Amino acid sequence: MRKSKALLAAFAMVLIAVVPAHAQFSRGIKGGLNLTNNYLSDFSASGVSNTLSAKNMTGFFIGPSVEYMIPVIGLGLEASLLYSQKGSNYDIDLGAASFSVKDKVHYLDLPVNLKYKFSLLVAGAYVSAGPYLSYAISGKRSLSDMVGITSSEINKSNFYNDLDLGVNLGAGVELLSHLQVGIQYSWGLKDAAKKEITNGNLGGAVSSFSAKNRVFSVSAAYYF
Repeated sequence: MRKSKALLAAFAMVLIAVVPAHAQFSRGIKGGLNLTNNYLSDFSASGVSNTLSAKNMTGFFIGPSVEYMIPVIGLGLEASLLYSQKGSNYDIDLGAASFSVKDKVHYLDLPVNLKYKFSLLVAGAYVSAGPYLSYAISGKRSLSDMVGITSSEINKSNFYNDLDLGVNLGAGVELLSHLQVGIQYSWGLKDAAKKEITNGNLGGAVSSFSAKNRVFSVSAAYYF
């Protein structure tokens, strides 16, 4: 029993010492398209009936990325620092007044994903999952009534929180050992929108408005 434990301990020490020495570290650039929306909840109005219809908004993302892989087992980490556009389009019917709202928020995203690579016919493939942290750099809300009579732009700080966090789940293919093309879905776990909308925004009727980011992404990354 003691010999077995000693052997396992020795194997673990060798694995810890050897694996990082043979790990592959790659730098690259990553970019793509976002199809974003907000998961809306706790939407209420003061004394009026209301309906809400949400629509998707397109944006893009780009930035540097690094990959640290262990070749033998195909497991590793990927981290990126991305400029990313997110937001939502939606129509709000408050009964007495109706509005069309478009949010575009510019984020700095830091996703860190656990990545597993494997062979798939003539190409490589991968799956990935992990958390992300985002900081809202800037953004605007375009507000207009349904018939287009009025329109205004409001700074993002009136509506959106600075920090957002969530989880990613993705998959893709690797071509020629350098180019990776993939898809990813991100679930925001924190309220991206502020809880209360005040100061007469949206006609002064909305008392609570919670939104979490939902993002479907198509990406291409090239690692050197």
